[in-house]
Amino acid sequence: MKAITSVCALATAAASFGTLTPSYIATGNVAGELAAAANTGFQGNMTLTLSTMPIAANISQAYFYASDWNSTGSISPTFAGFNLTPSPAMFTDNNLSGYRWDVTSIVQLFGNANYSVSIPNVQQLFGCALAVVFTQPTLPQARVQLNDGAHALGDAGTFETGSTSFQNFNAGSGTLSIYTQGDDASATGETVDFNGNIVATGLDANLGATASLLNLNVNVLNGTNSVTISTSVPTQVIPVDVFGWHLAMLQSPVPEPASLTVLGLGGLALIRRKAR
Repeated sequence: MKAITSVCALATAAASFGTLTPSYIATGNVAGELAAAANTGFQGNMTLTLSTMPIAANISQAYFYASDWNSTGSISPTFAGFNLTPSPAMFTDNNLSGYRWDVTSIVQLFGNANYSVSIPNVQQLFGCALAVVFTQPTLPQARVQLNDGAHALGDAGTFETGSTSFQNFNAGSGTLSIYTQGDDASATGETVDFNGNIVATGLDANLGATASLLNLNVNVLNGTNSVTISTSVPTQVIPVDVFGWHLAMLQSPVPEPASLTVLGLGGLALIRRKAR
């Protein structure tokens, strides 16, 4: 059994404005995990925990993410004791900046573990995240797509929505993971919509302080699937919550070749019966 059948690592432009776009796609004996942590301040010491990888998993891709509001330039984090290369913002949307580093070799070294993170000299740091896609022959056949970027929602003080999409999926059950930062419970009522159905309400800092990580069970459609996040509706008493959306990962099983063969034979038998 092959551990992985196809991989697509997609280059991201240095300035992606207000949208999340595909950065990594894999199909085969593959799965993914998002880890995130919250913070409030001009620097942050956080811990990111990975816990779902099977023994002897191979790390296909691991990205570490940080963000800053009103950034003044490059930032230089420390990840699991390694000093990462100073980086300018890879994603920007108005006064929100998003940063990404490839930490595949580090995660391959430690696997399931607590990863310490230190991010100095930032203006407003509300959280960080780690996205990992891994393979192992005992994993079921699946498709994983990671979309990333920086979308500042609610920063105009009015109701706002943001969307991203996933292509070439098979119909069935799936898991949608979303990471946001800067959100809190002072203004609630945000919604997460998947293919026209609300699957979550309220981005209210479930990580503590001001960041959220959602792992949602969803019904995946054949072909293209879309997710939309809507801000709360502002009132005279409670303004709209301002937050940044950075990550969305969708993973869903892919029918095994044997299952496809059975379905094909069943369909052929049905056609023959109708012909009679």
